[in-house]
Formats: sequence, structure tokens, C-alpha cells
Amino acid sequence: MAQDYDVSMKLLFRRSNGVAIHRLVGEKVVEWLNVELPKVSNPRVDMLGRTESGALVHLEMQSRNEDRMEVRELDYYSGFFRLFNQHVRQVMLYI
Repeated sequence: MAQDYDVSMKLLFRRSNGVAIHRLVGEKVVEWLNVELPKVSNPRVDMLGRTESGALVHLEMQSRNEDRMEVRELDYYSGFFRLFNQHVRQVMLYI
């Protein structure tokens, strides 16, 4: 049912003259992009542990710098949070 509501609202916004969107985001949207986010991955972290206090800690080991490593760590964090519903302390160890 919620998706039916989403579809209706999207149609209304796309067919409007842009005034509502302009008020929401502060400028005119010139193009609507495909919002499908395909996900075909099975990421595996180096180490994830639970401390004696119950906290989660993620240790990721790297031998070199990688572009957008912070984005990969953010993906790991959001996955952990969805799975365990708690904050995960992340540590990057360059070896």
C-alpha cells in the first residue's frame, strides 16, 4: 500500500510545473534519474568482533590506499547497523 502512495506522489511531482520541488530543494530539477539501486554483492569484512562490553568493532586491514575507501567503510557500517541495530566502531589498519 505504501508503494501505491509513493507512485502517486512521484507522478504528481513529475507532472507539476516544478514549483513544489523548487521550494523543497531550492532550485529547479532539470532531469529525474533512475532511482533503481541494483545490488549484486556479497561483501566480506576482514574482522568483526564483539567486545566484553557488548560493543561491536570492525577491523579492516589494507596494504595500500584505495580510492573511495570511506564509501566502502560506510557501506560496511550501514550493513552492520541494519544487521545488529547498533553502532559499530571501525578501525582501518594499514599494514
